[in-house]
Amino acid sequence: MFDSMPMPDCAICHAPDTLQCPCEAKELDSAILEAEARVMQPRYNEIRSWTRAHAQDFIFKYSQFLAEHRKEAYMAHLDQISDDTSHAPPHGNEIAKAQAKLKQSIDEDWQTSIQCYPKAIKYFYSLVEMKLPGDYEPAVTAPTLRLRNSPQSGERGDGATSANGDIKKNGKDVIGGEMARGVAFKDLLDHPVPPFPEGPNFDNGSVHNSSGGSSAGSV
Repeated sequence: MFDSMPMPDCAICHAPDTLQCPCEAKELDSAILEAEARVMQPRYNEIRSWTRAHAQDFIFKYSQFLAEHRKEAYMAHLDQISDDTSHAPPHGNEIAKAQAKLKQSIDEDWQTSIQCYPKAIKYFYSLVEMKLPGDYEPAVTAPTLRLRNSPQSGERGDGATSANGDIKKNGKDVIGGEMARGVAFKDLLDHPVPPFPEGPNFDNGSVHNSSGGSSAGSV
């Protein structure tokens, strides 16, 4: 008789459990990457597009805000030149210098704004909320998933699938909601769990063969 439940061999290379080979861990990592690419990548793309659009819009509006202030300063400078020359129109050279200064300032402000992209992107990324479900929520403790390929509807005998994907047994939901409590994992399978291989049966310490006879001795 086993003192403890035996551990299965590696499902990949069939090495004994005692060797603790990395095959199953690598298989898990590979499955996670595959599922992440299929399930999470579209969400990552959506978040990236949202963040990019809002960061770009913010930087553009910020640069426009600075440009308006530069323009106001430019107009005030031209007015000051007119006041200094007894309200005479500014000289062409003075206007050209002021325009060149305005263009230089706008370029510098735009360069400064572009350099703020990392800060703006980080800010908008920080607004995104990603929530993990609680460890004891029904969707976590009794997931509505199939562990094996499901047959066509109506081929399960007493097991069936409801419209929302929950597994039903004898017309009652066994996955999801209150009925999920105490459900055995064998009820999650699309095929019955195979019985233990035929062989000696252990009953009250005596060994019985499959034909019903008993042999002397105890385990």
